[in-house]
Amino acid sequence: MRVAFVTLYDPRDPEAFNGSGYWAGTAMQQHGLELGYLVPAGRPNRYGVAVKSRLYKLLLHQWYTHNRDTRRVRGYGREIAVRLKALPADVVLSPYSPGSQPVAYLDCTQPIVIWSDATLAQVVHEGGTEAKLCRESRRHGLRNEAAALSRASLLLYLSDWAARGATEHYGVSPDKVHVLPTGPNLEIHHGPADVQSMIEARSEQECRLLFCGKSWQTKGADIAVETAAALNRLGLPTQLDIVGSEPPDGRVLPSFVRLHGFLRKSVHGELQRLLRLYRDAHFFFLPTRWEPFGHVFTEAAAFGVPAIATQVGGVPSAVHDGVSGKLLPLDADAEDYADLIFDLLDDAASYRKLAVTSFAEYESRFAWPVVVAELNRLLASMAER
Repeated sequence: MRVAFVTLYDPRDPEAFNGSGYWAGTAMQQHGLELGYLVPAGRPNRYGVAVKSRLYKLLLHQWYTHNRDTRRVRGYGREIAVRLKALPADVVLSPYSPGSQPVAYLDCTQPIVIWSDATLAQVVHEGGTEAKLCRESRRHGLRNEAAALSRASLLLYLSDWAARGATEHYGVSPDKVHVLPTGPNLEIHHGPADVQSMIEARSEQECRLLFCGKSWQTKGADIAVETAAALNRLGLPTQLDIVGSEPPDGRVLPSFVRLHGFLRKSVHGELQRLLRLYRDAHFFFLPTRWEPFGHVFTEAAAFGVPAIATQVGGVPSAVHDGVSGKLLPLDADAEDYADLIFDLLDDAASYRKLAVTSFAEYESRFAWPVVVAELNRLLASMAER
């Protein structure tokens, strides 16, 4: 099947949009789909956008984004329609583009498929980062998304939570909504025997927690630090490795916390450092305040690392409670997390079982060959209707 892969960022760049488009596109090509990348250029008034953005930020402490301006989004649709005529495609796929903006007003003969982690309506109503959008961007974005979802023949969401959002907020028919999780933003070449060796090699003298997230506050880094401190007080030597975040206001962290900065997967040395952190961790720990899904959970599972996380947003679809990790409610505090982790490691056999089933969950749900096979099935089923 020939797929027009439409995004507002360069999907050939492994650093763009957290690499989500890059890894999805790469996997699709490796497993039988023919892709034509299509990124509309648009024609923003850069000076006007800069002034408007600054005014909103200074006066109202809100975000303005030109990529949600309806006039601009209509322009995306016209540009894509023209370029599609020169691009042989059986289907138009818009993956991981906020609010499905590129295809909101696209008129084409091919069926449109949207693959996303959340609806903008959910983000706005449930407190995600884009809840800070100014009223203008919010109004335009919601209107554009409603147009996109009505145009689409197939809507794919990473979680049950996001799929519910499409039907509840936009009245979309459940018949065209399906859940299709993403795979890891990493190449995984190891198998069960390798993961078993990783699990057995993890230290029995200390606990290693791995935290990966860009936003210190939103992802719950303070809770992670407090949890590691509580574990040390309980007599379990604990090290917390933090990737992607820096503490606010130059805060000095305890010696058991190690900051690794942002590790780029496109840089060999940084990638190897990240892989080593995954291999050595006992738990992937993300007490996030807000999360549509979290591809990092699929990466952790690929190394047999159980996740400890918050039961919020789409996380329950990324972390199967009791199978690939454990979830606690949003109001859980550091002591609650510390008690959970302490008890899990206190029973070595149970920990090893949880680590093994974490990798099994990756193999059955998140491995890219499995994800792409299900995508192929859904596209074929759509074509038959």
